[in-house]
Amino acid sequence: MKYWLLKSEPSAYGIDDLVRDSFTAWTGVRNYQARNFMRDDMRPGDRGFFFHSSCEEPGIVGIVEVSRGAYPDPTQFDRKSRYYDPGAARGEPRWFNVDVKFVDKTRVVGLAELLGAPVWYEGQHHQIDFPTSHPSARVRTPVEAAGLRKAFDGADAVRVETEEREDAIVFHLHVAPDDVGKVIGRQGRIARALRSVVRAGGARERERYLLEIAG
Repeated sequence: MKYWLLKSEPSAYGIDDLVRDSFTAWTGVRNYQARNFMRDDMRPGDRGFFFHSSCEEPGIVGIVEVSRGAYPDPTQFDRKSRYYDPGAARGEPRWFNVDVKFVDKTRVVGLAELLGAPVWYEGQHHQIDFPTSHPSARVRTPVEAAGLRKAFDGADAVRVETEEREDAIVFHLHVAPDDVGKVIGRQGRIARALRSVVRAGGARERERYLLEIAG
């Protein structure tokens, strides 16, 4: 069994909509790597975390289960759909989706809390991938979060706040005043290295990540 993160803007389709519907087709994915995850890797019985994005409080809000394996996404053939793809043919579909069913609602587990959680790598614990969005077609690919808390003596004083902007996701790293110098480093070398790691993580997700450091 694999675990997945399925992202959706609640203004378009949120966890309460899934509660009402019991199940849904996860259509509208228009990213090839995410398409490949759905088509080749997602299997009935896999579990997923329902993630609200582009909202006041982004985060995991529920648990879902893949109830049907991949099949051609019908929206690619619908001329009235925002996801219509004139290059897709019924004999050679380009886009696929799975069906998911509601399992449970959770409290909101925000990005800041997720960043403070243990890191999962493929082959250790379960693999967690970030493949899809519904129905807004915003996609994130697999993420391996950096455990920034481990870098500083005042770990209890480390706090990460996340701001989701239109053009970027900004991680605000707050540390104890005595640790600010350690974070910035001589001539800003450590700060630049941390920012490079964050930017690289965003590049893997095809997102723009920024890091801001404050005492």
